[in-house]
Amino acid sequence: MTSLAQQLQRLALPQSDPSLLSRDEVASLLFDPKEAATIDRDTAFAIGCTGLEELLGIDPAFEQFEAPLFSQFAKTLARSVQTKAVNKQLDENISLFLTHLSPYFLLKPAHKCLEWLIHRFHIHLYNQDSLIACVLPYHETRIFVRVIQLLKINNPKHKWFWLLPVKQSGVPLAKGTLITHCYKDLGFMDFICSLVTKSVKVSSLLSHECVILLKGCLLCQDRFGSMDRALAWGLKSPRFDSGQGHVTWLRAYPQCGVCKRQLIDDTLSSMFLTFCLSPFLSVQNQ
Repeated sequence: MTSLAQQLQRLALPQSDPSLLSRDEVASLLFDPKEAATIDRDTAFAIGCTGLEELLGIDPAFEQFEAPLFSQFAKTLARSVQTKAVNKQLDENISLFLTHLSPYFLLKPAHKCLEWLIHRFHIHLYNQDSLIACVLPYHETRIFVRVIQLLKINNPKHKWFWLLPVKQSGVPLAKGTLITHCYKDLGFMDFICSLVTKSVKVSSLLSHECVILLKGCLLCQDRFGSMDRALAWGLKSPRFDSGQGHVTWLRAYPQCGVCKRQLIDDTLSSMFLTFCLSPFLSVQNQ
């Protein structure tokens, strides 16, 4: 085992990807791999800081991420020589930032910020769950495909291996495929449930995942508890109008017969589709 591999193992980091040791091709959201290889750290840092500044003009809450992720300190921070504690804190900061970023993902400033995080902290390798959580609401867009194509998911045992067809074909992920995977992998459904609670906890706009929860997961009885908790958090969103009787419908759901449950599924799905997507559309049009 090489000294670098031993160091990464000791720090509990993933084994170094060959692309990190070569400058012939570099992962990038904004540039092709060969062009990205010509971009130095100062340039990538400037791109990221410009993106953050533009986001601050939209949402001042992004200021909290300047010091840990977009400062001179962050510019010199290298994962491979940090302690487990430092890397854990870095991962927490990145995860929180990506949760805040999700409603703005389709905006150019968001892409600039991600470019810096990919360049400096290799979030496409070390923070895959958080990155996918950020972009999943936009699974039917080309920029979602671009993010998935950055991931190393070729191993059949990899958690996100099921997204390999998206990476290889360049075709966005259909909603039906996403719903089907909820049935096949209850762990993925739990992952979606956790996204809803996280987004509300940090006061982000409630995301598209509610649609997936209601359309694809309500019939999974052995997971109703986690889904119910996620919906409870979702109802805390200031954009949810409890005066329309939605809470009563949700509470009555477990006691309904099959036919009535299907009616509720379809009605709530339609309602949440409008409710959940409109915040994103309004953000993108600002």
